[in-house]
Amino acid sequence: MKTLVRNYTFSPSTRQIYLSGFGPLTLNQILLVTNVSNNSIIYNFADPAAGGYLISNVLYLSANTTSMADTDYLQIFLDDLLVPSTDNTLSSVNTTLGTSNSYLSNLNSTISASMSALRTVPLFVNFDSATRFGGHYPVGGRYVDATSFAPITSVWGVSALSGFDASFNIDMTTGGAMMLQGDLDKDIDSVTNFDVGYASISNYLSAVSLGGDFVSTGTQVLSANGNRITMFIQNMGIIPLMVKYGLGCNMGSFSYILYPGISIFDGRGEKLSDDRYKGDVSINTTTGLSAYYIAWEGV
Repeated sequence: MKTLVRNYTFSPSTRQIYLSGFGPLTLNQILLVTNVSNNSIIYNFADPAAGGYLISNVLYLSANTTSMADTDYLQIFLDDLLVPSTDNTLSSVNTTLGTSNSYLSNLNSTISASMSALRTVPLFVNFDSATRFGGHYPVGGRYVDATSFAPITSVWGVSALSGFDASFNIDMTTGGAMMLQGDLDKDIDSVTNFDVGYASISNYLSAVSLGGDFVSTGTQVLSANGNRITMFIQNMGIIPLMVKYGLGCNMGSFSYILYPGISIFDGRGEKLSDDRYKGDVSINTTTGLSAYYIAWEGV
């Protein structure tokens, strides 16, 4: 196979060219050497005046090169003989390839398992007193009391809790919305997204005496939230429930009245939902009696 030699050392004063990067060469492999810096052929196997001989991959030239420079560019062509591999060599190569393929297969399995583990994130996690706040999850969320759903803002407050009574609540407040993905076809490199709706739902449930005079400020049930996607309020009691978009709900300032059910928590009370309003929400009653209700927002 005709090969252009790129690794060589030219010594024109001694008329020598050292060919490096090859095994033992023979003279019949040297085809042509041209000094392209001055456009002259200095070796040609078919020209007696431009011949030479080869010892240990050093080509001794017949042509006079003493007037040339060491830095002249040479174009050297030789016939690089291809030696067929032996059966032992081929067997060794196959063994090496088999080992490499096995390693790559195991590495791929490890990476796939790691990626699957990263995609599996618990939506609702209980923590006991020994392990609370010990884990880190790559999603936004807050630790909340499992009964009141109030955020736990300090690790020092955890010791006052007992048993499995703290949960990790995923929401947008501290990390952003969450999305579920699934690969439905193992043979196609694609991912299907599943809408999980709201990353967090804040729940409030109360049964307190709100008061019913005209100057009462009522009770705030939802704070203004620019990340709110929807809100929901239902009267779970047996007396009318006033709802105001804003603070200071009373008989002189309210937005809606939700009619009651026949009995407490019978589910027949009037409902209110809104996918656009993101401000404060407060409630009140006209009788001064306890109001039973549920109010939550999705973010």
